[in-house]
Amino acid sequence: PVVVKIQHPDLDYKMKQFFIFVTCWNKFFSLLCLDKYHIPISAKEMEGHLLSQLDYKQEAKNMETARKNFANNPHIIIPEVFYSSTSVLITREETGIHYKDFKKKNPDKYKELSFVDTIIKLSIMQMALIDDMTHADLHDGNWSMRMPDSDTEKLPNYCKGFPQVVVYDWGLVTKTGDKQMNRDFFYQLR
Repeated sequence: PVVVKIQHPDLDYKMKQFFIFVTCWNKFFSLLCLDKYHIPISAKEMEGHLLSQLDYKQEAKNMETARKNFANNPHIIIPEVFYSSTSVLITREETGIHYKDFKKKNPDKYKELSFVDTIIKLSIMQMALIDDMTHADLHDGNWSMRMPDSDTEKLPNYCKGFPQVVVYDWGLVTKTGDKQMNRDFFYQLR
């Protein structure tokens, strides 16, 4: 099974129109000295971030890099890319269950839920401190949990009985180009 992600027609045009509106809105209220009506975003910066998510070819590259970075971690699954263009992305279907649904169905599985929390935190640390490519949209709709089939999937380094985390939507990632700066930042958070 595959997942096909197709961009809505003219989405990039509609987004650009929205940011033109935001810029005009903010300029208009600045002229009237009514800054309290400003839309509190940097339109140029936000436009760059959001438009970068519309390039599915770049998202495919991000996914392939992430798959390589997590290749030795059997608890993190990044869907395999089969095809990409700027407006179409086809990946392997990697199904899972939402964290809240898993928690409802298995309220006594504290060890497994705690494990998932730890895996997410460690994967973010790996992305920032080792890979310098961090998923910048990692809300709970962009990842799920699943239990591998122990009969058919023989995974090296897998902690039997613990969930895997499937991470989707790699359209928005951040890179600083400076791993040491990332590490210094984390060190300052201690």
